[in-house]
Amino acid sequence: MKNQKRRFIQTSAVCLCFLCLCACGQKKTGAAEYVEQGMKALESGDFAGARSSLKAAGELSPEEPGIFRAMGIVDYREGNFTEAAEAFETALGLLGETGQRTLREDILQYKADAEMQSGNYEAAVTDYTSLVSLDGENAEYLFKKGKALISAGRPDEAVAVFLGVRELAPENLDYCEDIYLTLKEQGKSEEGLVFLEDILKNCEQNEKETERYGSACLEIARYDMEKGQYEQALQNLEAGLSGAEGAVQRELSYGEAVCHEYMGNYETALEKFTAYEENYGTDGKLEHEIAFLKTRTEQRNSGQENSEES
Repeated sequence: MKNQKRRFIQTSAVCLCFLCLCACGQKKTGAAEYVEQGMKALESGDFAGARSSLKAAGELSPEEPGIFRAMGIVDYREGNFTEAAEAFETALGLLGETGQRTLREDILQYKADAEMQSGNYEAAVTDYTSLVSLDGENAEYLFKKGKALISAGRPDEAVAVFLGVRELAPENLDYCEDIYLTLKEQGKSEEGLVFLEDILKNCEQNEKETERYGSACLEIARYDMEKGQYEQALQNLEAGLSGAEGAVQRELSYGEAVCHEYMGNYETALEKFTAYEENYGTDGKLEHEIAFLKTRTEQRNSGQENSEES
């Protein structure tokens, strides 16, 4: 979101550059004035006024890519993503293959983003691939390509791309978190574990990230529990509880009790569920768990007493 806002701000700078280039000739000066009016209207949220001024500018200078870039941004900000992509395509065509690389890269990213928003995922994959070709060290381009591949129904290819993001930006916790959750939704939690491990590694060195650390521990524990590895899950849950608060602490606490139950530690599980009830309240499911554990604990204690008597 921050990058998107920064790019919107850059729109004015590009158009100011256009104004300078168009300073010669009466016809071009008129177009430049319309562009300036359009940018002011856009900044004030007057989309209709911006579109009207930029349309007039385009009629006077129909071969200026900056005008169509600005038109695309107006459509994008108003939510007309298909129209925005078309405007960016026109701008790229006018710019040509040998046009300014920085401007071309900027317009191409806008176009790919608009295609993602409009649901044209395969086109977005193609354009993000082009962006990666222009700047292979840009983690954001790779990240967006991976997300586009997911949306296009190509998760196996996305995994390889996301691993490339990890190589370029292993300390970007937002990427790590987003990628893991994305892969989890695709049934690829195992492939996403390395991103959770990166979160743990980075959070251990940052006391301000205790909540994110707890969330990562919780996700790893859930994976362990799905595999029936309750002892390992319990270790991860306890590690997460060391600094977690709020909703994450609540989930970790509940998971801790569940692990003890599955491991046959009924008394400990009962203690954990009872403490959970005291801290967070109860519901039908929790009441059932506590009643069940009380019965199992009583049965076990009764069995021990009978064994001692005999």
